[in-house]
Amino acid sequence: MAVGASDSEVMPYRFEPASVSGYSDNEDDSSESETDIREQASFTERLVTTNWCTCAKCTTMPSGIECQCCREMDGIEQRLSEGLHCITDHEQFEVVCLNRDVLYTALVMMNSVRSDPLSIPIRNRSYRLAAYRQFIYWTHNKLGKGVRKVIPSCVVMAIRQEFPEVDNRYTGFKIADL
Repeated sequence: MAVGASDSEVMPYRFEPASVSGYSDNEDDSSESETDIREQASFTERLVTTNWCTCAKCTTMPSGIECQCCREMDGIEQRLSEGLHCITDHEQFEVVCLNRDVLYTALVMMNSVRSDPLSIPIRNRSYRLAAYRQFIYWTHNKLGKGVRKVIPSCVVMAIRQEFPEVDNRYTGFKIADL
C-alpha cells in the first residue's frame, strides 16, 4: 500500500478481474524480437515531439509507451465515427469518463465488490482512477488480471484536466507484474 494511503482509498491497478486461462496477447513469448526493438526506438522518439498524434489533442508523456494517440489504438477506432477526430470529442466520453455521478457509482460498485468502505469526500485521485477504468471498460470491455492497455495521451490529459492532482504528480502507466 502506498505511503499515506488509507484502506478505503482507491488504488491504481488493484481491482483486476481474473485472466482467462491460457490466454495471451503475445503470439510468440520468446525474447525481444527485431520488431520489439524497433517499437522501443519509436517510443523513445515520441518523447521529443507529438508528430505521432493525429487527433491534435495529445501531448508528450513521461514515457514513450504512454505517447499514444487514440486514432492509432486497437479497440478505439470503432468509437471514432466519421468526422470525429479525437475520442475525447465523442459525446459518450464526457458521460462515461468525466461525469462525477457516473464515476461515483463506479467507485461505489468497486468498493462494494471488494467490501471496502468508500472514503468521503472523494478525492480527485479516486475520480481520476475511476475515469481511467471507465475508459478501458468503454473501449475494450473486460481485459483480465494482468492485462493492461495504455490509455491514449489525449484521454489521460482530458481526465487529468478534469480531476487534477494538487502537486501535479501522477503515477503513469505500469506494466503488469506477472
